[in-house]
Amino acid sequence: GIHARRWTREQGVRFFVDVNGSNVEEVASEVDRYCSWPGQACGYKVGHTEINRQRERAKTTLGVRFDVKAFNDTLVLGGNVPLDVLAKNVDEYLSSAGDALDRLAGLGGPTGGIDRMLAEIRAGRG
Repeated sequence: GIHARRWTREQGVRFFVDVNGSNVEEVASEVDRYCSWPGQACGYKVGHTEINRQRERAKTTLGVRFDVKAFNDTLVLGGNVPLDVLAKNVDEYLSSAGDALDRLAGLGGPTGGIDRMLAEIRAGRG
């Protein structure tokens, strides 16, 4: 409401204190950020939503083979990028993960060897 309702800084701080139960010291810098950078919260939420969408896409594509650490590495190591580049980075992660799984499939046979091997690797026995 700071910009849309033309609140003062004090009204913004009071809102957080009254509604969220925060203390003044905790929210003052946050309100200052909203005052000086109006689009920051919206930009954060758009990025948050896209990262969650990409994570769900990776989980759906890889199923039980989804590795949250590898996914997070893909995001972090890709750097500060636009969201379309983030999606391309995830595409590359899914492709390389799929290629690795195809290689493991040849080792495990048709009876679920991939899952067994991945479980052993994760347990430190592989």
